[in-house]
Amino acid sequence: IIQQLNSIGLPLDIGDVEKIRNQYLEFQYEWADKIYSLVTYKFDLGKKDQIEAAFKREGFAVGKRTNVIVLDGLTRKGSNLAALIKRYRQLQRIASNGQSLINYYDQFLGKLNPVWHQNKALTGRILSEGPCISNISKPYRDAIREDGYHFIYFDFRNFELRIQASLAEDPVLIEMFNNNFDLHSFTASLILDKAPSAVTDAERQKYKSISLGYWYGMGVEGIVNRTGLQRNFVKNITDTLDQKFQILRSRVSSFEKEAREKGYAETPWGRRMYKDAQRGHWAHLAQATSADYFKYILAQVVEKLPELIISES
Repeated sequence: IIQQLNSIGLPLDIGDVEKIRNQYLEFQYEWADKIYSLVTYKFDLGKKDQIEAAFKREGFAVGKRTNVIVLDGLTRKGSNLAALIKRYRQLQRIASNGQSLINYYDQFLGKLNPVWHQNKALTGRILSEGPCISNISKPYRDAIREDGYHFIYFDFRNFELRIQASLAEDPVLIEMFNNNFDLHSFTASLILDKAPSAVTDAERQKYKSISLGYWYGMGVEGIVNRTGLQRNFVKNITDTLDQKFQILRSRVSSFEKEAREKGYAETPWGRRMYKDAQRGHWAHLAQATSADYFKYILAQVVEKLPELIISES
């Protein structure tokens, strides 16, 4: 499959890409003007110190980072500037993504020629370079096409989290997944002290970073550094989750200790990932196991694809 991907490439309508990129460049400039109007002067939106100064004029401090998590936190505190900068960066990223496609476009062949790798990533995840196909923004996907061929999108919802439940053999977590329970909503419900069914999409998204940090074994300090939230607040949530999923937490702790002593994490198939670190082995185990499953599923799909095409016609 990897050999076929490397030999075929991806046909690209470069005209469509340029139109989409120019459209998002215009959006980006419009949003920059909104930011300048709000702060009443122009500044470099790529310079952290100048962004920090703009927030200071608005009455907010940003700390060490101005990532999306910090911007979301400032927005909740009432910062109008944070919401504008977040949207500006989204538009900037999409426009930049289009320029990347243009830079990698082979005009002679009329396509992209990314190089696909099976095992370059530590976890064994399939990835591509020149460009990275998984990073192509949604607006450009329709520009990659050729008559008779179609893209197949895999949506593995909570895939790695379900694998963690299986690896840990945590009956509480497994039962939750068997009932299509959403862990991010559950985490938000603990924070907001409300039923999971009452958690809105916005609330789920708001606290998703805490949930992901916990499930991938980041620890309290790691989540605090990632989110910028208060340590006591994060500690209370992780303690509650530890009580709910005691078997999972015990399994993670023992696995981390064992992997740290050996210097590697090992998947159920015996594939080893060597890493000299104090933590993070469990996260690599979940990601590597999901990568192996995905490769197996992909092989099955490719094997049956001709039959699927015939049945569709």
